Amino acid sequence: MKDRHHEGLKTDPRYYQGKRLDRQGRSLNRSCLGYLARHNWKHAKTGKPVSHDYQRERAARILRTHLVDLRKAGYRPESIEKSKPKHHAGLLRQWERQGLSAGMMQKKYCDLVWIARTLNKADICLAEPWSVLDDPERWKVHTIAREEKTPSAHGVDVRAAILGIAEHSPLIAVIQVLKIGFGLRNKEACMLHPHEDDRGTYLSVTRGTKGGRPRTVCYYDFEGRLDAESREIVLWNLQKNRLRLKVIELAKSVVLPGHSMIPPHYTLARFRRYERYVTERYGGLTRKNLGITPHAFRHEFLCLRAEAISGLIRPLRRAIKLSGEDIARDRVGRQIAAIDAGHHDAYTTEAYYGPRAERSPQGLVKTIAECLTGPAGEPLIRRAPDGQLIPGEGRRVVLLDDPPEGER
Repeated sequence: MKDRHHEGLKTDPRYYQGKRLDRQGRSLNRSCLGYLARHNWKHAKTGKPVSHDYQRERAARILRTHLVDLRKAGYRPESIEKSKPKHHAGLLRQWERQGLSAGMMQKKYCDLVWIARTLNKADICLAEPWSVLDDPERWKVHTIAREEKTPSAHGVDVRAAILGIAEHSPLIAVIQVLKIGFGLRNKEACMLHPHEDDRGTYLSVTRGTKGGRPRTVCYYDFEGRLDAESREIVLWNLQKNRLRLKVIELAKSVVLPGHSMIPPHYTLARFRRYERYVTERYGGLTRKNLGITPHAFRHEFLCLRAEAISGLIRPLRRAIKLSGEDIARDRVGRQIAAIDAGHHDAYTTEAYYGPRAERSPQGLVKTIAECLTGPAGEPLIRRAPDGQLIPGEGRRVVLLDDPPEGER
């Protein structure tokens, strides 16, 4: 049986990307391949197995770093075990000259730190990597949205774009609608099994997720806030979202039970290339044309979701600062939107929803997160055997039939 941990790594160490290496290059390549065969299947922090996609992505980064970037920086070590601080510094300066983004530089340097720690050579890592750059500001990642990336902000006629796509490929159009209705990432929408993942009151998203983290997206809309006395999240005005119900039924109509949105004769990579071609060619969904890509549908979903829960306008459209109870409601909306998006924490939502201009009271964000924390893949709201809607397991949430005092 083929060992999938080593998939894509059993290459000839004499060559890299079809080019024959010299003696030092072959030695370094052999060293890198040996290291990857031993460690690449492990998560850098937890040591647990990672997805095969991530293994291939990380292996490609590490090989390019050592076989291409390091040589351009003027260094030619014969083994990955012989890395030194000067090699790290030279790579950082080389990446800066190449014009890599801050996020990519940090990702590549994290690979170097992981390798060094695995080899018990953590002392070679630079305490302040940005200090060796000509422009230390290049190291900073700007992930907070300063302008809207949603279709509505660009005046895009989403319906016309989807209809244009549907004329050529109804299946690709349904995938775009899944992104609009549930805020799915591209890979998640393609790998979704609509018949199996529809759980009645929520959608279970387990395939293609970032980091392999399962999540759920509720079919219900509601408003919410933090109850200061009971220290619980209170939700009211629960109503079925008809768009999501129609979307999941539409997805079921175009695929058979037990199948994903990917046709049997396509691989995932090939289908995603085809999808990109169709959305650009027939929907005009490119930054150059309409100013947006299909990922903007996810931005729209999360912004509308947070607005509906908090009852507040998104920060990028708000002229006044929040105060008092409104700050807590804004944080509740962000946290639940982060759960729907599959983000690790609510701060990541700033890249979609906008900055938090107001400082939260001490412990507020932590309290809200504790109320909404539950087992992986457990829904925020689910249906009990008697048909009643109840909070998901581990959630400190109260569902009300009528709005609480002060909300009527």
